[in-house]
Amino acid sequence: MAMPSVAEFVQCDSRNYTRGRGGHAVDHAVVHYTGTDANAHNNLIYFSRNSAKASAHYFVDRDGTLRQSVSEADTAWHAGKFAMNQRSVGIECVSAGEDFSEAQVSTLAALVQDLMARYGIPAENVIRHYDVTGKECPAPYLDPDKWRALHDRITGGATAPAAKDEWVQKDGRWWYRHADGSFTKSGWELVSGKWYLFDAEGWMLTGWQRKDGRWYLLGADGAMLTGWQLIDGKWYFLDESGAMATGWRMVGDKWYFLDENGSMRQGWQRSGGKWYWLNADGSMSADEVKMIGGTFYGFDSSGAMLAHSIGLTEQ
Repeated sequence: MAMPSVAEFVQCDSRNYTRGRGGHAVDHAVVHYTGTDANAHNNLIYFSRNSAKASAHYFVDRDGTLRQSVSEADTAWHAGKFAMNQRSVGIECVSAGEDFSEAQVSTLAALVQDLMARYGIPAENVIRHYDVTGKECPAPYLDPDKWRALHDRITGGATAPAAKDEWVQKDGRWWYRHADGSFTKSGWELVSGKWYLFDAEGWMLTGWQRKDGRWYLLGADGAMLTGWQLIDGKWYFLDESGAMATGWRMVGDKWYFLDENGSMRQGWQRSGGKWYWLNADGSMSADEVKMIGGTFYGFDSSGAMLAHSIGLTEQ
């Protein structure tokens, strides 16, 4: 069903709504009634001039004329809970308590079904103000049977395809949208078995990133890397949490030494007042005698060079 034309748009006063939706996607439509005899035009004028601390996106007059007060991209204050306001479109039908007219129902159905199609709103997320806070709105449809009949008419009796979690690309960057329209900011998220890190605006990060005092390496696809990684000719070890290792680290059954920048060391390494030898693959020599530079050196089971070894002087 096509979106009905908007006969009039009068911008709501800035004291009555919030710009934007705080990163939330629309996934609900909330039906109200005005509770007065004032027509839709007069409601628009009222909310544009007065600090009512309330608003709605659309008003449907008794003759079916559709008028608008707040852009769908902004948050109208209509549902009584700000979290719901951020995720919903509020629709007021002019009524002092009587049933909506046939013209109103026809326009309401066209609007609701258009919103369902555009935002992927399932039929069960087309609700009354009453369903959010218990307020008796819309008063003519508090009876469950009457609401069910109206609900079936305005939703077409069908459920839109359920939204799902998905990656979204914009301007060459990626973010991950949840089924409810929210997204992760300033933190980690596990997606299909892989960890991803997102910045304060929700964009997926890549490369080296520092988080909570630790360094992590994220691949070109954003997935957190673990294990040995060769970067610009240097080896780094990232533990199971993804954090970059420094100092002594046992990997498998061998010891390695990673400097303060995380780079794997080779050759002689002094640590704790003792000398150690790190092989070409970075592994520490232990419990053996090894020829290094034409001289034999002995190493105990801890890897420390034996005191009687020769050929190495203090540097």
